Amino acid sequence: MQHSYNRQNLLKYKVIITLVLVAMLGFILGSTWRYPQQYLVMKVYGKTYSDKLYKCDNAMRDHYIAKAKLMYQANKTNLQDLESSELSLIDCHSYDKLRKKLIWFGLTDNELGMLGLKAIEQNKVDLSKIVEIHEIND
Repeated sequence: MQHSYNRQNLLKYKVIITLVLVAMLGFILGSTWRYPQQYLVMKVYGKTYSDKLYKCDNAMRDHYIAKAKLMYQANKTNLQDLESSELSLIDCHSYDKLRKKLIWFGLTDNELGMLGLKAIEQNKVDLSKIVEIHEIND
């Protein structure tokens, strides 16, 4: 009888210990899940995001320049340049959709900014080109 009682107690302790370990593992995985998910999303979409960011940035710059040219000298050629630059702004729509999707997947603005910086580093863009692209001269 004593042997059966000890066996039941041992079985109860094993079940309790197993449940505690499963709960602890669940808590740890739940607390750290964001990091593997973030890493995976950045790996899967990083290159596409960087490409779309670069295209949108160039499209906005070209549009700004074409608009300034037209304001400076209104002629048919400058008007056509402005219209074609407006068409290239579709790249910004595509970029914005992907950006919102990545935010929905849980990436923050800082993480998206990091993807942009990695693209600059990987493409070995000269700093003067970065300044030129982002510079607005009136």
